[in-house]
Amino acid sequence: YSKISHLMDEDSSLQEQAVYLLEHQSTSTEEEEEYYEDLHEILYKDKHVKITRKYVEIKDYYFPTLQSKKIKYKNIRYCKTDTELDLKPLQMKNWGMALSNIWWASHTMRKFKQGNNIIIATKSKIRSGFTGNEGTCELINRVRKGQI
Repeated sequence: YSKISHLMDEDSSLQEQAVYLLEHQSTSTEEEEEYYEDLHEILYKDKHVKITRKYVEIKDYYFPTLQSKKIKYKNIRYCKTDTELDLKPLQMKNWGMALSNIWWASHTMRKFKQGNNIIIATKSKIRSGFTGNEGTCELINRVRKGQI
């Protein structure tokens, strides 16, 4: 909005407006292109995870930067809930690693309610954990199996 606000001046000619727009055209970055590509591929998104047709993105994952972690489906061995894995409270944490081989994405208000915590295993010895909703693992597993 700020780039074009002066174009609304009554004194600006159409030619001046066109010249301004041409001079201030932004070239799309790789990040912007990825965003628009992903926009058509997103199946589910909330404040903790983005599930696309290509990968699962766990938000606020890395310490201390809070960067996301993207996991391609071909690298996922399984996706299970804390209930399916029979995890105990000491095996879960608000951020980081508890008494298990699961690195938990940041969620300071994580509820250790059974079934809402999602664990993804890859070839790595460290599994990835995050807060989910009912059906999060089911969606991930269905995409993995090509059912969606």
